[in-house]
Amino acid sequence: LAQQINARSVALHVLRGADAAAFAAQGFALAGYKFDAYKTRSPGDADKPRLERAVVVAESGCEAHVATASDLAEAVCFARDLANEHPGRCTPAFLAEQSVALAGRHDMAVTVWDEDELARRGFNLLLAVGRGSSSPPRFIHLKYVGAGETTRRVCLVGKGVTYDSGGYSIKLQEHQVGMHLDMGGAAAVLGAAEAVGRTKPAGVEVHFLVPAAENLISGSAYKLNEVIRGYGGVSVEVLNTDAEGRLILADALAYATELDPDEIVDLATLTGACVVALGTETAGLFSNNDD
Repeated sequence: LAQQINARSVALHVLRGADAAAFAAQGFALAGYKFDAYKTRSPGDADKPRLERAVVVAESGCEAHVATASDLAEAVCFARDLANEHPGRCTPAFLAEQSVALAGRHDMAVTVWDEDELARRGFNLLLAVGRGSSSPPRFIHLKYVGAGETTRRVCLVGKGVTYDSGGYSIKLQEHQVGMHLDMGGAAAVLGAAEAVGRTKPAGVEVHFLVPAAENLISGSAYKLNEVIRGYGGVSVEVLNTDAEGRLILADALAYATELDPDEIVDLATLTGACVVALGTETAGLFSNNDD
């Protein structure tokens, strides 16, 4: 509403305590999000007022809750920006650059392996998926260590297919639209890294892992019936090159187990069958841990 009436600032008086104030702050940030970096503006657009400031007015003692909510909203918007970026720019190398910048902002350790290092280490499934593209794959590893004694170690793994044509098992044209979003898992993991970097939880060690590749067609692209041995030592026969997500995740998850985590959480836009089953508003969760 504030944007519709061209308001420059808006204030909301919250009467129901810290949680309500936090929700209000987060709602302002998320509802006001737009990805319009490439939108061509008409001459009159520059003169229109834009919402520049939102203020939550609440009782004393809500400041920390509001600050945390704002940090989380910024992290969500960062993930949205990565996901919305067009595939001509958002390549595996771009995700690596964004990760290095994130690590610099929040004093995290970061490692990026290029195709030569991936070959040396045996990340053959990730390499196979990215083989058909002129933008080679990358493996990204961010590490956060909170203050104090580490009592929990967690790995977050995000599928980073920056564009998925389906490879030789090619998608129909209408199914390729939106396939720059096949790195939504990676965007979520890097958004989580941004959130952790901002909020700095104590007593935890978090590893953020992103296998990044483009699944395209060329003379060097991987083919049906190829047999490839992954990082974990298991060989895979490819019967569908559009099942690329499970291949790159197999290498990443095998690597994650070597970090001796208490939990591994894998986030991925892995299969359209999940959308058929659950629709577009509900995510599928599969776990060996009921809690």
